[in-house]
Formats: sequence, C-alpha cells, structure tokens
Amino acid sequence: MIANNRPTIALPSDMNYTVNNAVWETLKASNHTCKCCGFQAMPSKAVLSGYMQVINGEVYCAICAASQQLQQAIMNRQDHGFLIATNDMSQSDVSNLCREIGFIMVSDDDPRQQVASQTYERLLKSELEYSQFQFLSKQEPSTVEGFANCLEYLPPISDTQKQKLFGKITYVPNFSVFRRIYSFWKSHTS
Repeated sequence: MIANNRPTIALPSDMNYTVNNAVWETLKASNHTCKCCGFQAMPSKAVLSGYMQVINGEVYCAICAASQQLQQAIMNRQDHGFLIATNDMSQSDVSNLCREIGFIMVSDDDPRQQVASQTYERLLKSELEYSQFQFLSKQEPSTVEGFANCLEYLPPISDTQKQKLFGKITYVPNFSVFRRIYSFWKSHTS
C-alpha cells in the first residue's frame, strides 16, 4: 500500500546518495534486499546504495521507496510515477513487474520491447482520475506529490480505514524517470 512517509535523508536528484556507516550497515544486514518486493540489488563503487533506501530502519528498492515517499522528487521531477487501482496486484507485484518491463525496455536488442511497452501502457490505463479522489481535495492532484499533499489534510484514520480507502492503490514508476536506475540494476544484478 502506498504511504506518505517523509524522506529520512535528503536525496540528490539522481538518487545516488552518500551512504553513511549506519545506512551501510542496514543495507549490508539486509543483503541489499527490498522489504516490500524482495528485489536484491548489487552495490557498486559508483552507487554504494545500489539505489536502495533505508526508511524507518527498513530497506526498500527505489520503486518501493517512491511508493512510500510520494513527495520525494526523483531526478528533479515530481511526476516520477502514477497511481493506479489494482484489484489483484500488490505494490510488490507491481514493483517487480515494472522492474522487469524496465529491464526489457533498456535493452537495445530485446525482441520483447514492443510487448513490454504495450504492457506498461496497459498499466497506465488504470491510472486513477480526479473523480476517485474528490473526497481529498477540490483540486485534482496532478502529481503523486499532489496526492501525498492531499493525504496530509485527512483527519487521523485507523489502519483499517486506510486499507479500505487506499489498499488497492499502487505506485507505477515513470519509465523515463527511472531509466537510469533500471539500467544500473540490469547491469549489476544476476
């Protein structure tokens, strides 16, 4: 489920942040494995984090971290992703599907590129529209950050109510924003 956690560290625009000792120990202890989707990244000297983030002591890949920190700009963009309604896919499922689509789309010679692109486009057809969020704001949230800002104005609600309202909403990364991360992961994972 998406969340609106405040970023715990200030990330540079390319998301390749300086890893301090505490973060490194947390990444190492998790074996650079995302708590949400199970993706395991391989760090490099140039990207020590492997594009993984530590949020509230837990490790998340860049996609799942973005779903937990909707207000975080990625590659200097607030339109870094889309919110979609899914009935039978969790955030973990969507993250893994988008990563596989991304791996195919950054490959120059993969014959599956057209199918991957079509699958990604079908996901985006599930993008949520303003009418589904009228209870949050009188203005349409135009970015995931806008949606996160609307969430701040909700009165405190229970986890059960949050699950009922937002449990079927998942985050899909914008391919053009995440292209560099997909390329890194593809070249640094087995």
